[in-house]
Amino acid sequence: MMVNYDAVRHYFESKGGFSMHTPYQDGFKVAAFVLGADKRVVRDARLGFLLALKTFGPDNFSTLQRSIKDLVANPSLKLVLSLLRLSGYDSDVFYKFKQFLIDKVGHPYASEKIQQDVRKDIKEIYDCYYPLSKSKDVAFEIGRLFMSMKDYKSAMKYFIDSLRDCGEHHVTHYNLGLCHNYVGDFASALKSFNKSLEIKPDYHEAREWRNRMAHKMNQLTNGMGNK
Repeated sequence: MMVNYDAVRHYFESKGGFSMHTPYQDGFKVAAFVLGADKRVVRDARLGFLLALKTFGPDNFSTLQRSIKDLVANPSLKLVLSLLRLSGYDSDVFYKFKQFLIDKVGHPYASEKIQQDVRKDIKEIYDCYYPLSKSKDVAFEIGRLFMSMKDYKSAMKYFIDSLRDCGEHHVTHYNLGLCHNYVGDFASALKSFNKSLEIKPDYHEAREWRNRMAHKMNQLTNGMGNK
C-alpha cells in the first residue's frame, strides 16, 4: 500500500509532533511519527533511529539475505545461523533457508555444541512466530529440523503445533508416526500412520510403515502371551 509520508509528516507537525525518516531515497522507506514528546527530550531515540538506518537498516538486510539466497548455492550452516541472528530471529528468513538448516544440522555436519546453539536459535524464532499463513508452516519445518538432529520428542511437539495451527496433513501425521516409532511408542505410531492414510489413502510410505508397526505390535502381543 502506498503511503504519502509527507502528508502524514505535515499532519503530525500540525499537532505539535515530529517525524523521522529514512535518509536514503532508494529502497525501503521507514518513518517514525511522534506525538506527545519533545524532540529535545527524545534525542537518544532520534539518534538511535538515524544510526540504525544509516548503518544497517531494513533495506540493507533485505538486500543481504536476498543476495545470499540467490547467489550462494550452498551456504554454510554458520552463515545461515548468522543471518538468522542478524534478522532478529525472523521466522520468514528461517523459512527461506530451512532446507539448508535441515540438511546440515545433523551429525556429522554439526557438533553437539552447534546443535545446542541451534536449539536456542529455534526457540527464539518460534517465540517470535505467528501462524498467519498455512502455506508457510514454520512449526512443521522446525519439526523436520529436530528430526534431523534425532530429537524426536521435541519434533513431535512442533508437528502437533503444526496440526493445530495449519490443519491436518498426511505428511505431518506420517512424521509424527516416525517420531513415535523412534521413541518406542509403537501404538501411537500405528495411530499416526493410520491417520495419514485416512487423509491420503495412496500414501505409499505411510502404508509401508503402518504394516511394519502392525507387525511389530503383533510380535509384542505374541511375545507377552508366550511368557
